[in-house]
Amino acid sequence: MGDTKPFTRALYVTRIEAASRQIEAAIDAFEIGSFDVAVTLACAAEGMAPPNPKGLFKLMMQSPRWGDLTEKNRSSKVNLTRDWLKHRAEDKPGRLLIEEAEAAYCIVRAMSVWEPWTPKIDAFGHQFLQALGKPRTGPHSANS
Repeated sequence: MGDTKPFTRALYVTRIEAASRQIEAAIDAFEIGSFDVAVTLACAAEGMAPPNPKGLFKLMMQSPRWGDLTEKNRSSKVNLTRDWLKHRAEDKPGRLLIEEAEAAYCIVRAMSVWEPWTPKIDAFGHQFLQALGKPRTGPHSANS
């Protein structure tokens, strides 16, 4: 680091830049199995934007991977995990199971409220659609 003083660097970012960085970091964490980190970062990015669900989010909500859970129950499960990671409370369990699908859900929820997507975010969306067995269409399609 040379002669620079420690802890003196700064970073200017716009909201979209910050959200994109958080989503990309969530994807990195997801890929190595750090689902708690992925959920935390993705939910932070989502929380920076007004609600704006896109087609990818709707496809995810229809996925049979969620079993019999309704859309409201799916969101409730993710929100419970988000809140468990974010807030300390005596009435919460001491240990929490976070599944891969739940972390992916959080990332896609964040993606659905922010555009434009970076190449990394777009690739995750493509991977997600492939996992659902859905064709890639819409504004982030290779054909658009």
